[in-house]
Amino acid sequence: MGKGGHSEVYKGLLDQGQLVAVKRLIQSNSGEQLITEFLMEIGMLCQISHPNIARFVGFCSSNGLYLVFHFLEHGSLESRLHGNIVIVILFSSNVHILIQAKEDTNFTHFSDRKFPTLKWMIRYRIAVGTARGLDYLHSNCQRRIIHRDIKASNILLGSSFEAQACIS
Repeated sequence: MGKGGHSEVYKGLLDQGQLVAVKRLIQSNSGEQLITEFLMEIGMLCQISHPNIARFVGFCSSNGLYLVFHFLEHGSLESRLHGNIVIVILFSSNVHILIQAKEDTNFTHFSDRKFPTLKWMIRYRIAVGTARGLDYLHSNCQRRIIHRDIKASNILLGSSFEAQACIS
């Protein structure tokens, strides 16, 4: 689904049928330092509970380090604001893959459509939800957290376009 400087994010499905976003941490630090940071992050994520913060589901340390979050179907705010296209790749009549690509990406033999423009009321609701999530982290969380990487790609959108900041 995405890639950052220190991680890659995949869409996953748990045995119970729940969709999740799986963040695989890329090992850029020494093994011991990476494990220490991973454990500290899990400890922090377990203390956070707010409707405007991405919900932590669990973790895995088998064959790598993974953080698991509740999947938010509308993706990131960045994908909705900056002209991304949904690409539908058809493999057969009932198998397809949805991917997101920048508008200038050259694809042939694919069905594509732009994301619809967000209405101003939805944009306002996203801004207020983001502010509420940050206020919780900065002022009301048991362990106060300063989010130092707020950007459109770190604001995720749920089923009703409710904003959830991704702090990991």
